[in-house]
Amino acid sequence: MPDWCFNGAVLGTGLAMDALAVSMAMAMAGGAKFKLPEMIYASSAFGLFQFLMPAAGTFLCGLAGADFQDGGRIAASVLLIIIGGKMLFEKKLDRSVRFGFLPLIAMAFATSIDAFVVGVGFSLSKCQEPILTSAVIGIVTFFISLAGCLTGSAVGRYAGGSCTFFGGIVLIAIALKSLLQH
Repeated sequence: MPDWCFNGAVLGTGLAMDALAVSMAMAMAGGAKFKLPEMIYASSAFGLFQFLMPAAGTFLCGLAGADFQDGGRIAASVLLIIIGGKMLFEKKLDRSVRFGFLPLIAMAFATSIDAFVVGVGFSLSKCQEPILTSAVIGIVTFFISLAGCLTGSAVGRYAGGSCTFFGGIVLIAIALKSLLQH
């Protein structure tokens, strides 16, 4: 197995953990309404951003670097807090939660900030195949997110509306963890 494939699989597994938590929270909140097409759509967004961000980090290393990491981390955390808060508000009003295009893109972006930093590392370490490695990261993230969607949807079908509350708490917790990290 080439180094870029192995490295991409290992990095992808680690980088996908936030996407896994968010995809599970989304699917739990959606419950029976979160069908396979929505799962594939959401997983594709997470995988695409996990591919694009290390690729962008590689090519923009000299231009942005650490400045993007700090600002991006704060922006991503704020987005997750807003979306998590919306989920809690929808639960309080006893309305079903639907995730449109913009919230999905915001969550995919928010969960992939650390992948940008990995891309900066690719550039600094003279990674031989950053695009192929990034592609493997994106593919791994897609499948891990899809597994999260499937699991979350099954749990959401049986647990009902309480999952919306739990999902909102998960998103806010991820945001706070990101804000408190240095």
